[in-house]
Amino acid sequence: MFRSSSLLFGNRMSRWFKLALVLITFFAVPSLCKHTIIALTAQEEPPNKQAEAEAEPSVEAEAQGAEESPFNRLIAKAGAKYGVDPLLIRLVMGQESRFKANAHSPKNAQGLMQLIPDTAKRFGIKNPYDPQQNIDGGARYLSWLLNRFDGDVKLALAGYNAGENAVKRYGNKVPPYKETRQYVNKITAAYGSEYHQVPAQKKTSTKPLLATVQ
Repeated sequence: MFRSSSLLFGNRMSRWFKLALVLITFFAVPSLCKHTIIALTAQEEPPNKQAEAEAEPSVEAEAQGAEESPFNRLIAKAGAKYGVDPLLIRLVMGQESRFKANAHSPKNAQGLMQLIPDTAKRFGIKNPYDPQQNIDGGARYLSWLLNRFDGDVKLALAGYNAGENAVKRYGNKVPPYKETRQYVNKITAAYGSEYHQVPAQKKTSTKPLLATVQ
């Protein structure tokens, strides 16, 4: 009888133990799954837009930065000389070099206005790292482009970035290069107009430059 009671007690304990395991599994597994799902979702969250905004200056910041350029006197002088709005020159300079006179790109664009050697030679610039010469050459090229594209700011900017030959190749439209389109849209938005009065054109070589962006 004692043995029978022991077996009965053991069977009851076994059932209680199994029941406890079922309950633990019932409550613990969903919680574990929930935390796993949360962890996986957290890894797939989209990039922080605020961080991106801090890394990439806004249009308003670009315009303000252009107004505060340390080369305003030289810019104003070149703008008056070649009939180009100083604001447009500053915006191009800010986008091209961040106002760094010694800027040098992997594509061999040089100085404040990032003139490639062919452009510098074309507009008589002997030292592209000299701020006065570089700004003069960049403003003169912008003037030529605005005249070439009848005051169309977007096409002039596209020509400055990718070469006027690339604009011509795509039917006098902004070439479908991602870099060029971003460049054009950003500066045009900061400038606030898609039209610029056509400058009186000084005699300059009309030989088109090859595209600098592919």
